[in-house]
Amino acid sequence: MKQIFYFLFAMLGGLLLHQTASITHKMPKGWQQLTGTTIGVQGTLPFFAMFLKKMGLPNKVIFLAIMAFQVAFLCVGIGVAGGWVVDTIFDIDREAVKEH
Repeated sequence: MKQIFYFLFAMLGGLLLHQTASITHKMPKGWQQLTGTTIGVQGTLPFFAMFLKKMGLPNKVIFLAIMAFQVAFLCVGIGVAGGWVVDTIFDIDREAVKEH
């Protein structure tokens, strides 16, 4: 029964995090996507830690998992941001429809 509570609690967290779209959707497109994703990933972190704790993992393992999560997200996020910079420099429109 407790597992259902944690599951629903995490879903509620996602619903609340979604409310930040009211702010992020007012940003320029690239910033909108980067910021929205960042909020979602960082907002997931407490629930990730909660589930690791509920699995009975020791605090040191949870700490290391959180650090790996953060470093992986940081590296991928920098790569995505770099992609936006490249798209801007070379004026690449990834949403343009190509006609055959």
